[in-house]
Amino acid sequence: MPFVTATGPSGDALGMPAPSTPTMPSPTAGPVAPEGARFRSLDAVRGVACLLVLGFHVAGAVLAAEHTGPSFAPLRFLEAWGFLGVDVFFVVSGYCIAAAAAASGGARPRATFLARRARRIFPTFWASMALAAVVGVGALALDRAGLAAPLFAPFEAGWHWVSSLLLAETALKTVGLDPRYAANPPLWSLCYEVQFYALVALGLVARSRRVAVGTVVATTLAAALVRAVPSLRPRGLLLDLWPEFLAGLWLHAHVTGAHRPRSRAALDAAFALALALHVGAFLAGGAGFASDARRALFAGGVAVALAALRPWDARLAAAAPARGLAWFGVRSYSLYLVHFPVAMTLLGVATRAGWTAGAGAWACALVASGAAVAAAAAFHRHVERRFLRAPPAASDRATT
Repeated sequence: MPFVTATGPSGDALGMPAPSTPTMPSPTAGPVAPEGARFRSLDAVRGVACLLVLGFHVAGAVLAAEHTGPSFAPLRFLEAWGFLGVDVFFVVSGYCIAAAAAASGGARPRATFLARRARRIFPTFWASMALAAVVGVGALALDRAGLAAPLFAPFEAGWHWVSSLLLAETALKTVGLDPRYAANPPLWSLCYEVQFYALVALGLVARSRRVAVGTVVATTLAAALVRAVPSLRPRGLLLDLWPEFLAGLWLHAHVTGAHRPRSRAALDAAFALALALHVGAFLAGGAGFASDARRALFAGGVAVALAALRPWDARLAAAAPARGLAWFGVRSYSLYLVHFPVAMTLLGVATRAGWTAGAGAWACALVASGAAVAAAAAFHRHVERRFLRAPPAASDRATT
């Protein structure tokens, strides 16, 4: 059974699931009112995204060639398309980080923004790495005892733990290194999110809408250039996923209505340009580019759909299905961090025991998914909630 992770840019086998450079309002002009930037339905959207990614990893681990026919169609769908949950996360994160930047006023907006982001992301992430290490040691023991198949990469000591704890793996790819994702491969997307935070913080330094919008346009053009000339394309930079992040920024601008007509026009132009370039890439069918184009177009479609549904946000968020999905969305960061080692270790045992054969694939998938959700709920309650500001606004529940 193969080691399965959600695919990253250009089809890199990486892991599961966050933004683009924002046209946030100038801090000197005053932050957007928190209520104006709140988008209650996004918790439900995040719930859909995290369940898609969980399903992608679980389905990829339990399915084999024998699993055919209509009864396995849902699992096959998740195996084929669940990775799109990552792109939904990037759009939502783009929106949420733009909202967080808009609320970072005061004399030192950049320091405020970075301090809040660091508190939101790193302590919970480091706690999850400790959990993943413990589970990894257990998985290694099970593997050596012949009780588990090595679906989950076992614990290994090495320098790659340093790069993982600093979320520097993707940046190291840019300089030709290719470190492993210690204990939890899906963390590749969080590495991109940290780059996005840095870019947003850079925009906050200028305290100018014009500079912020210019940053968006310049980054869009840079992303287009490196895609048009593959030899210039660096690995592991935010440019890989810029259209997805830009879609989230565009959504924030349209939902809040906080931007001047010229600023919004520039953002619309950058958004349209990014999508047009990817449509061209899709039609050209360049190697590795068509997949990127489809994902960028999908992210753009998600942003447009969310913007269109915004007038009905309160009604949609109050609906019973949305409330159920929002439960997962509120815990999506914890589910993102812990689902892979928990689910993959359990499925490693099930695979070695032969329980995934035939209809057992469904039972194993449900048990592993349920265990991952239960672990995430406990992790959220006992760890993540300690690092949420009170009350935890939507803009502070971003990730991945």
